[in-house]
Amino acid sequence: MAVPIPATTRQPHQHSGGALAASEARYRALVSALSSLVWNTAADSQIVDMPEWRALTGQTVDEVRGWGWLNALHPDDRDRSQIAWQTAVDTESTYETEYRIRRWDGEYLWHQARGVAIHDEDGSIREWVGICVDIEDRKRLRESEARFHAITNSIDQMIWSTLPDDYHDFYNQRWYDYTGMPQGSTDGEAWNGMFHRDDQDRAWAAWRHSLATGELYEIEYRLRHRSGQYNGIGIRSSVREKMFNPFFTTKPAGEGTGLGLSLSHDIVVKQHGGAIDVETEPDAFTEFRIILPRNAASISSGGKS
Repeated sequence: MAVPIPATTRQPHQHSGGALAASEARYRALVSALSSLVWNTAADSQIVDMPEWRALTGQTVDEVRGWGWLNALHPDDRDRSQIAWQTAVDTESTYETEYRIRRWDGEYLWHQARGVAIHDEDGSIREWVGICVDIEDRKRLRESEARFHAITNSIDQMIWSTLPDDYHDFYNQRWYDYTGMPQGSTDGEAWNGMFHRDDQDRAWAAWRHSLATGELYEIEYRLRHRSGQYNGIGIRSSVREKMFNPFFTTKPAGEGTGLGLSLSHDIVVKQHGGAIDVETEPDAFTEFRIILPRNAASISSGGKS
């Protein structure tokens, strides 16, 4: 990106030198506050010296000069940074890239570099000026968030979190896959609208109680599936084959005995000659229908089968 210098008529002023010095001081203070360093090159785009770069990297003037500054970058970043800079110079376009700079103590810190060409009135390049902004904390935050999302999205459960003020700001992908809601549409208090209307007041009261007391938030409610039904999340075939077996459970250790469905099957089918029909679609719904005989004769018959 070319930045032309407009033609102006400069009027001599006895305080112009002081004003320029003050402006430069303010600029340097701002750069320092932003954890940044500034640099400039000669008209041919070659680095002559970068004092702030040298202060960060520990390089000497001779080591920085020309392409020497590249040696302070992480080895994995040097080639692409050189290509990006040469491309900007050849096309007189904005130079913008990210790379890791080796600090004087050997630690690499991520920086975002940006530079533009400064033109004279005749259109020729007078110099290049640029800035490098420290983005190490930003990079670490991005990496941490990426790891968090990778972990939570790999879990076959719905996970959510709130800010300290109880604002719901995160749901993992499982939540959105199940509910069919657009990303971010259930943030804040909108999550309560995803429950069956008969469960909403109770769920909201339990949540407010936990916020007020710090007690565990634990409740059962009917959550609306993307199909519009409130009938559960569905049972996979591998689970369905064993779900009536004694002690079989999909819950974490200590949270279930695996006897609920087994006892139900024993009472309904074995003792009363009935049947338990299961209609399910994984990730969609589950319906249990319990069928019992009307008279003792059919009970007796069913009991023998």
